[in-house]
Amino acid sequence: MHQVRIPEALGSVLLQPATHDDLPVILRLLERCDLPIDDVPPIVEDFIAARSGDAVIGTVALESFASVGLLRSLAVDADSRKHGLGRSLCEYVLQEARRRAIGSVYLLTTDAVGYFAKLGFHEVDRALAPDAIRETQQFRELCPDSATLMCRHIRQP
Repeated sequence: MHQVRIPEALGSVLLQPATHDDLPVILRLLERCDLPIDDVPPIVEDFIAARSGDAVIGTVALESFASVGLLRSLAVDADSRKHGLGRSLCEYVLQEARRRAIGSVYLLTTDAVGYFAKLGFHEVDRALAPDAIRETQQFRELCPDSATLMCRHIRQP
């Protein structure tokens, strides 16, 4: 993954791959946003950290499985919301998916269907989820059956 500097209303925010040193901060941020954390430690290298100075103010992850990906754990600190950082994190993951030749990115959400629809995701019946997505801990255990499955197809260059 690459590093991107984004001029934000918050100041200069840097998006870059998370490190194991970021794990405690990412876990606290996800907990404050009521997102699952049980499966985060072993996949911390799939996470992106949004940094403002030394502070991690946002995060997102892309788990990839050949031609499909799972966007998960999109979280922005409450004080940093409403400035487009969530959108920037999502777009970063979609660019990374394109770079990896991932054809479709899926996500599960309990309360942000409208938000992700504005970012080009559409609802998908959970029964139609690809096997790779069904086998994730997010799909099998951590997200309730009531969570909405969404997908965005990625056009390759």
